[in-house]
Amino acid sequence: MRDLRIDFFRGLALCAIFLNHIPGPATALTWRHYGFSDAADAFVFLAGFSAALAWGAGFRGERDTARAKGSALRRALHLYRAHLLLVGAMLVLVTAGAWIYANPAIKEMMALGYLGNHPADGWLRVALLVYLPNLGDILPMYIVFISMLALLGPVMARNPLPTFVLSALVWAWGGMTGIAPPAHPGGWSWFFNPLCWQFLFVIGFLLGNRVSSGKPLPHHPLLMTGAVIMVLYALLATTPWQSFGIGREFRVFDPDALIPHGKATLEIGRLLHFLSLAYIVSSLIRPDAGFLGGLAGRQFSIMGRHSLPVFAGGVLLSVLWTILIEQTPTTNRMEWMMGLSGLLILRAIAMVWEHAGPADRPAARPMPAPAPAMPVAAT
Repeated sequence: MRDLRIDFFRGLALCAIFLNHIPGPATALTWRHYGFSDAADAFVFLAGFSAALAWGAGFRGERDTARAKGSALRRALHLYRAHLLLVGAMLVLVTAGAWIYANPAIKEMMALGYLGNHPADGWLRVALLVYLPNLGDILPMYIVFISMLALLGPVMARNPLPTFVLSALVWAWGGMTGIAPPAHPGGWSWFFNPLCWQFLFVIGFLLGNRVSSGKPLPHHPLLMTGAVIMVLYALLATTPWQSFGIGREFRVFDPDALIPHGKATLEIGRLLHFLSLAYIVSSLIRPDAGFLGGLAGRQFSIMGRHSLPVFAGGVLLSVLWTILIEQTPTTNRMEWMMGLSGLLILRAIAMVWEHAGPADRPAARPMPAPAPAMPVAAT
């Protein structure tokens, strides 16, 4: 049985990432306002999970290990080339915007001013992944993680518990020290600290590796109870009603006493919220749920199957929409229309790739059995 949820939720995450990247009210449609985590967490987790479905058997030695490692390396190189092209396209867009609106600050808004003014040094930094423009930081993180699998995948797949423990220690160390690769000549670092975010990718990989080997996954009422409590706590803590102008002074919890849930270092509250949310959703939705194959479900699944072109298109569209919204007068209705029309454009991009050829990512192999839904705790 094929797990139809992977493509569906990847497509849903891509839509949410786009809406969260543009200014305007359409971001209220995403779940980042109703808890500690958002679409980025789902995207990284599913990247690890689907990588294990694609290459786990090879990494475990059940298939050709060298072939699996080579496939992961080729995928990383493909993503790397896409990243360079994406940065180039972003530079063209902001340069055109700066010229049209006679506003050089547009380049700085997207952190591309240095690249435009110092192309030789700037492109060298881009090539070394030590210069990341705004909105251009998720793909480099993915490149690093897939490259890690090309080197360490067999060790990780055959030693899940030591891998989990070591990954957790690196996550904790990265969060405590704040050490991260440089992201700009101005001195700031990667927004998504890879030392911390690798933990979520590894959790996804280990769970996917367990599924691909045919082993059952943890499923217990106490896990569900804890997950529900965590999700409700985050919902109340983020006071979503204030976004709709309701109870602006009302808070259930003291904001200074909340569990740490920062995004840059994937703090504990954010990690637990995503894992809890994923556990609940995956427990309630079976891998072959009927709506996933329905008309609406297929629209998100198609985008999930072609995640790279849809993601790249979403980034470029986010840059364009942001420039238009920031530089021209817009109304609330216009911004809603821009957000929703952007989703239609992403769907159109996915349809073009759907008819042009196979999916741009490794295909997830069939589920070995109708096991419990994807959990979120490694064992």
